[in-house]
Amino acid sequence: MGESWYGETQDLPEFIRGWASRKVRDMSFSKIFNTGSGMHTTKSTPEDRLRFWNQIAFYNFVPGSIAEGRESRSKNEHFEAACEPFKSVLKQIEPHGVWILGIGQAKYSQPIVEAAGIAHEVAPYPTTRGLTREVLQSSWHALMGQIR
Repeated sequence: MGESWYGETQDLPEFIRGWASRKVRDMSFSKIFNTGSGMHTTKSTPEDRLRFWNQIAFYNFVPGSIAEGRESRSKNEHFEAACEPFKSVLKQIEPHGVWILGIGQAKYSQPIVEAAGIAHEVAPYPTTRGLTREVLQSSWHALMGQIR
């Protein structure tokens, strides 16, 4: 689960198809793919990319766009407003696990996931400056260990 969307929002399935076919660049989606699939975007085919994204549900905790550029950050009021919609999404999707990406939003989303009894792990957002691949992989593997 990501934190929020910046700029003009797009239909997520359409965005993922564009990313998978290399028409759209997104470092967050690439790092999530690299970590979760065990492959690398530079060596993966569009089919590999789609196969991975078709196995998971992606959701941004804060729905809609919060600003035009990534220099803006979600604020407490964005996180607070996101709680009820997120509870509804969890009931609808019934995930086996939630990988919470973003320490800031985890303060709000993690208690909801815990109350629902869903396995989860919290990790820094994939594009956090200085974040190592090993930290993301460790968090992903810990989550997979809880749900398998």
